[in-house]
Amino acid sequence: MSLSVSSKQVGGEAVLQIAGDIDAHSSSKLRRELAGLFDASLQVIRVQLDGVEHMDSSGVATLSEGVLWSRRTGGHFILSGLSRSVTDVLELAKLDDVFEVDRSQGERV
Repeated sequence: MSLSVSSKQVGGEAVLQIAGDIDAHSSSKLRRELAGLFDASLQVIRVQLDGVEHMDSSGVATLSEGVLWSRRTGGHFILSGLSRSVTDVLELAKLDDVFEVDRSQGERV
């Protein structure tokens, strides 16, 4: 499945809606979208992953850049809408506690 990324900005927050698989073939597209936001004057970048069914290590690496951005700038890089498979990948990489995850939407199974 190809990757679809849409974004909107409201005040100091950007929201990225992701759909499709984040893998070695598509992670560069997500990286380009995020890079533009990292350079902007934002306080929060929220990545909605409810449309993502599969993510491999290249996707984890791309999202990890958001953690680095948040540590450098004091901003918040928030993941939300995680499917069980995406949660499993983060847990397997032992990064589930590294990311700021909004669990208010509940985990998708």
